[in-house]
Amino acid sequence: MERGSLESRIVWACVLVLAAFMMLSTAIAQTAAIVMIFALAVDVVRRRGLGGGRSPLMLPLVILLLVRLFAVLASTNVSTSLPALWKEIPFYLVVIAVVRLWDPVREDRLVLFLRVAFGAAAIVAVIGSFRYVLGFDHRASSITSSYYTFGMYLTAVFALALPFGNNRTIFPIRWIWVGGVIVILAGILLSMNRIHWVVAGCLILGVGVWRERGLLAVAVVTGGVLLVLVPSLMDRFDQLLAMRENLSDRDVIWRGAVAMGSDHPFTGWGVRTFHEVFPYMNEIGDKRVGSWHNDLLQLYMESGILAVGAYVWLLTAAVAAGVRTWRRSSGSEVLRTFSLGGVMALLSFAVAGLTGVFISDPVAGVFLRVLLGMVGALSAFDEAPAHEGHVISS
Repeated sequence: MERGSLESRIVWACVLVLAAFMMLSTAIAQTAAIVMIFALAVDVVRRRGLGGGRSPLMLPLVILLLVRLFAVLASTNVSTSLPALWKEIPFYLVVIAVVRLWDPVREDRLVLFLRVAFGAAAIVAVIGSFRYVLGFDHRASSITSSYYTFGMYLTAVFALALPFGNNRTIFPIRWIWVGGVIVILAGILLSMNRIHWVVAGCLILGVGVWRERGLLAVAVVTGGVLLVLVPSLMDRFDQLLAMRENLSDRDVIWRGAVAMGSDHPFTGWGVRTFHEVFPYMNEIGDKRVGSWHNDLLQLYMESGILAVGAYVWLLTAAVAAGVRTWRRSSGSEVLRTFSLGGVMALLSFAVAGLTGVFISDPVAGVFLRVLLGMVGALSAFDEAPAHEGHVISS
């Protein structure tokens, strides 16, 4: 793989742009993703082949892409599904671009990516929290997307950054990490997304017990202060404890899915056809609902069982590859720890996807693909030592 090529440098620059502007400008973020796809196309033409190295992500990714493409063409309402050809399908190629062209052994670039992603998430969390406190939004959200995408983005970056609390290469001053974690956690709490609370809580408990005991105290104090200062936060917490009585129309959605689930098990009903095919729309309280509120259910109802299998295979392969890198890598500690953070971020997406749809989200979905690509690239180089002159000493 020619990772020193112009295409490789373009992909690296675009990954950095995505890290900085993911939640600040959808236009900039999506433009960066499109440029990555063009860089991949140029590289494929120049080297006369697609390839994907030794990454185990390639086969399930290609299967998922083809199944989703077929679901557009075989849709029960092709005109409704057609926009997926430019709003979703091409962005699967971001994974291939990163796996093929991003250099995981360049520790200096990895350090910069982590710092930019962490700093951008902290800024986004501050903006969203202030918008909520000042009454502009009823739940903390970004200036470009919904509170649900906002919460997912912060949770993923939170997971990515948690293992680096004692890493002086990333955070020379530990209080920078502590402050950023508090700010991002506050943003997650004020988004009022119960599933993101659960995921963040599990991450804090796991990392806290393992290596960051002080993190547990910080999280408890942050949560306690916000519960006292923000009455609606306590109301939302009560809803979390009484989850079965506060399903936000998900019980109706699942009832509809059960009624329709056996009709198109292999092809699905078509991408983006929820409004056209859902039988109980009149029973849903929020008429703005436009998805199946579950990544796996969404893939099944839109694309059939093959899409579900390919997606589960893709996530499983990525998590397994990341764990192998973390356990076996003889390279730098930054690379090794990043593989662990990447696994936790991917698992965060998987768990949160049980109550929301992120695989086709124009913002969170792109971030998920970048993370998949990075972990996939690491899996092909988990035994490679850091290149001389490329490592920033701690």
